[in-house]
Amino acid sequence: MAWADDVAWVAWAVLLSGVIAWALYFGRKGLWARLIAPKAKANKVRWQVEREKMAYYQKQERASTMRILMLGDSLTAQGNWAMLLGRADTMNYGIPGETTWDLQERLDEVLATRPEVVTMMIGINDLVNMHAGGDGVQHRILEACKRMVEGGVKLYVVGLLPTTFDGAVNGMVEKINSGLKAEAASAGYTFIDMTEDYTKGGDLKAELTYDGLHLNLEGYKIWAGHLGLHLPKEEGQD
Repeated sequence: MAWADDVAWVAWAVLLSGVIAWALYFGRKGLWARLIAPKAKANKVRWQVEREKMAYYQKQERASTMRILMLGDSLTAQGNWAMLLGRADTMNYGIPGETTWDLQERLDEVLATRPEVVTMMIGINDLVNMHAGGDGVQHRILEACKRMVEGGVKLYVVGLLPTTFDGAVNGMVEKINSGLKAEAASAGYTFIDMTEDYTKGGDLKAELTYDGLHLNLEGYKIWAGHLGLHLPKEEGQD
C-alpha cells in the first residue's frame, strides 16, 4: 500500500536525522576533548605561570642588594631563602610550574640582573607534568648551565629530588642527577648532591614532603644546610 511506503520512508528519514544529529553532537564533543580542550587548558596554565612570573619579578625588582639568585620551579619558589640561609642578599626567582623550556626562555632576563651566584634546581615539572624524557631534560639543563657559566655566573646545580608516588620518574631523576654530576667539572659548575638526605629506597622520604613532591619546612632546612656548605659568605661577615 502506498501509505505504508510513505510511513516507512518517513520513519527512515527520522531515524537517519537522529543518527546524523547524534554524530554531530558527540563528534563536536570528541573534537573538543581531543583537540580544543587540552590546548585551552595548556594556555590557561601558561597564563597562570606568566602571571606568577610577573608577580615574582615585580616583588623583587626593588631589592637594593642581591648577590645570590635562587632559580627553579615551585620547589624553589616556596622556600623563604633569606630566613633559611640567614642572609639578606638572596633573590628568589623560582616560578611555580617552571620547566626547562620555560627556563631557557627567560635566561636573558635572569642574566640581565647580573647575579654573582646562581643556585638552580629544575626539571621535575618536565618529568611529572609534561612526561618528557630524561635525556632531553638533562640536555636542556646543560644548555642553561653553559649560558650562565659563559655569562660569568658562579653556578651551583642542585640535584633533582624524587617523588613518593612515581617510580618511573624517580628512575629518570637518578639518571639525570648522575649525568649532571658527571658533567660538572667540564661544564664549570658545582653539583650539589642531596640524594642521601632526601631519599629512602629511591623515593622521597615521606616525612620531608606534604604532598609527595613539594617540601615541608624540615625538607627546606636540609636544602639550606647543603647550600650553606658551598655558598660564599655574605659581605660583611667574617
